[in-house]
Amino acid sequence: MLRQVQPRLETIAKAPNILYPGKYSREDSDVGFYEALELTKLRDNAINRLLPDSPVPIKRSSVSWLNSEQTAYSQIADQFDFIFKDGSFDIGNANYRLDAQEYLRANESAQESLQLVFNNLAHMAKIKAEDRHEGLPGFLKRAGFFCELVNGYKPFNNAPGALSKVNDYVASVKEAPAFRKLEEMVRKTKDGFDLHMVWRIAPGLEGKEVVSAHLQPIKTDMREFSDDFELFHFNRSSSYGGESKPIEGIVHRAVSLKYRRHMANAEAQMNETMELLPQTAVYLAYLGYANWLERSRGLKFVRPIFTQPDAERAVIQGAWHPLVAETKPTVVGNPVVYDSKNPITVLTGPNKGGKSVYLKSVGWTHALGLKGFFVPAISAELVPRDGIYTHFVTSEPCSGTTLSAGEIKTRQFLNMFGKLGCSTFLTTHMEGIPNGVVSGEIGRAVNKHLGFTNNGGSLTYSYKLEDGPAKMDYGVQLADSWGLGEGDLEALLHERAKKEGFDLSR
Repeated sequence: MLRQVQPRLETIAKAPNILYPGKYSREDSDVGFYEALELTKLRDNAINRLLPDSPVPIKRSSVSWLNSEQTAYSQIADQFDFIFKDGSFDIGNANYRLDAQEYLRANESAQESLQLVFNNLAHMAKIKAEDRHEGLPGFLKRAGFFCELVNGYKPFNNAPGALSKVNDYVASVKEAPAFRKLEEMVRKTKDGFDLHMVWRIAPGLEGKEVVSAHLQPIKTDMREFSDDFELFHFNRSSSYGGESKPIEGIVHRAVSLKYRRHMANAEAQMNETMELLPQTAVYLAYLGYANWLERSRGLKFVRPIFTQPDAERAVIQGAWHPLVAETKPTVVGNPVVYDSKNPITVLTGPNKGGKSVYLKSVGWTHALGLKGFFVPAISAELVPRDGIYTHFVTSEPCSGTTLSAGEIKTRQFLNMFGKLGCSTFLTTHMEGIPNGVVSGEIGRAVNKHLGFTNNGGSLTYSYKLEDGPAKMDYGVQLADSWGLGEGDLEALLHERAKKEGFDLSR
């Protein structure tokens, strides 16, 4: 058993953080919007589109990656989660990521270069995952991809901060003695090698200990022994170190003995470089997802523009919902207007008319933009925010109270939000709320609705945002259009009674 050798950490280049411009500091805040807006679905869909297309598919059920707890898939997912579950909305962080995405979107060769980095890292991750008791062969395989990453790297020209860091890092690795020694090992062992060893021989010629070794590229004209010579003949009675393949074990020990210090340094450098795998995946996965929706649906992702915090007005044009776009052939985009004079928007309309989708589109553009990702819209001006708060009711409105009490509390909350200047979007079926906006009882608010037409009780939805409250009591007619009118219910009751032999006259 070889004595473990610690790497010389002062010679190891530190991998950059290409998702944060400096040291990140997480803040405690309500990050319920991440789950409520279903951003986890975007995360999973984006990762799933990236990984199966990579040369080394790494699926959710993959074997372990860098340790026994986490797969490569979960490492990438955790990187997404870390960004969005940080309660702070730092515009410096956002622009740092947006600069990198804008550069990559405008430069196809740059995106290919980043993809090559990721591909080599994915190969390295897969090799280590499949060889839990990694010996010399696995180490040399990983080292081969690592050398390919470094030597085949194409620097990003005139790149923004995040990608400039990658340039600097790869350059420093390439100049490091640890890498040059690793490169020598890979070169010498690539096509076979000659190994010159010095053995310590115990009495009885049962030599088990290699005390030194020299490795060099193979020499085809070297024949020190006859072709049928087997090293195993030296110790036929027992295996080397308890191994079933003694020659293999002896060779591995000889090479490890010679290069153990260099291998320790190289291992530390490769592990450091693996920190880039989930980070590059975040950029590649999101850009790939955005490109796919733009090509397949003709929709648009844009870089958001951040206004001053005290801006009186900001507008998002054509905001749309990516998860809807994934499954629907056409998607309607709508404006989102922020007006400091009227920060409250009350949204009404029938069920299935698009109210919740619109609200989530508002949340998506802000969550993505403020965290430094291109947003699903035609154009986007975003006012910096210090929090996003969501509540999507899953049961009946005002559950647990009377309608009148629910309207009273809703008016109180909306008036308080208006005084605070919080941009608030509320969807409701309580007619007293839009009426309160019209009468002025709810101040600093406007009414909006998602368009629809009523054709003899049958509703046709346009999903376009329009001014004013919904113009009708659509609940009864909507139920009637579904076959739940009074006459329909009576007929259903009689049909069921007849079927079960129940006498309705009793």
